[in-house]
Amino acid sequence: MAKKKREKEKVIKRHAFVGHYLQYLTYRGFEFFLGLLKLETTFAIGEFLGRLLFRLPLRHRAIVFKNLRLAFRNEKSPEEINSLAEQVYERTGANLLTSIRIPTFSDDDIRKIVHIENHELAHEPVAAGKGIVLLIPHMGNWELFAQIKALFLENTSPPIEVGTHYRPLNNPYMNALVERRRRRRGTRLFSKGTSLHTLTAHLREGNLIAVLADQRVGRQGKICDFFGLPTDCSPLPSLLARRAGAALLAIHCETVAPARWKLVLSAVPGIDTASCMQALEAAWRSSPADVFWFQDRWKYPLKKGLIPPPAE
Repeated sequence: MAKKKREKEKVIKRHAFVGHYLQYLTYRGFEFFLGLLKLETTFAIGEFLGRLLFRLPLRHRAIVFKNLRLAFRNEKSPEEINSLAEQVYERTGANLLTSIRIPTFSDDDIRKIVHIENHELAHEPVAAGKGIVLLIPHMGNWELFAQIKALFLENTSPPIEVGTHYRPLNNPYMNALVERRRRRRGTRLFSKGTSLHTLTAHLREGNLIAVLADQRVGRQGKICDFFGLPTDCSPLPSLLARRAGAALLAIHCETVAPARWKLVLSAVPGIDTASCMQALEAAWRSSPADVFWFQDRWKYPLKKGLIPPPAE
C-alpha cells in the first residue's frame, strides 16, 4: 500500500515537472515573440485582446461591473460604468502584455518610457536614515514598480536597499526567473512567510519595503472604508511603519500615452490602515481605467449584509 502511494506521488511530481516546464518554455517563447515587436505595437495588441475579452460573458466581467458599480455608485451613470469597464479591459490587456517586455529592457530604455513625479518625497527619509514602507496598488504597468531602484533610488546617500514583499509563484521555473530578474534590478525579495522581525530589521537599517496593499486579506484584515464602503484591508504596511519608525509613502502607475507611463509618489496622510486605504483610493481614482478591478473587492461586506448589492 505504501509502495503504491509512493509510486503515485512520483507520477504526480513527474507530471507537475513536465507541466511547469512546458509553461515556462511557452512563456519564454511568447516573451521572445513580443521582443520582436515595437513596444507600442505590443500595447496595441494588448488593447485589442482586452476589447475581445470584454465582449465574452466571463465570470470576471461580472466582477469588474460589480466593483465599478459599488465604487462609483453615486458618481457615474450605467452608460459611464459600461464605458469605463471596456476601458479597464483594454488598459489591463495593454499593461499586462507590455509588462512582459519591461524586465528585458535596460535601465536607460526604461527611463525613456516612464516619468517620475514627486520622487523628492523619498529624499527626506533617506537622508535621515529612516526606512520607507511603500504602498503599491495593482494599477498600471506594475512591472515598473520593480524598477524603482534604477529610476530614482540608485544613487541615494546613504545607499538604500529596495525590498519587496511577495507571494512566490507556483511554477518553480517561472518563480526562479522572476527572482533572478528582481535581484538583477537590485531588489531583495521577502516571501509572504517572512517574519515581521526580519521585515522590521530591514527597515530599521534605512531600507525600503514595497507592499502590494490593495488586495482583500480575509480574516487577517482590518475593516476600513474604501470608496465609502467597508471592506477587509491589509494592516501590514502601517504595522511595519509603526514598528520600524519608518516613513509611509504610496506610489502608483498611470498610463499617459500608448506604451508610456508615469509613476506618482505621494504621502500617506496618517500611519494607520485607514490612512493607507485613503491613499490607495486616491491612486485608484486618479486613473480608474488603469486599476485591476478583477478581484471581488467588496465580497466580505456583501456577504455580511454590511452593504447592499449593486444595482443592475
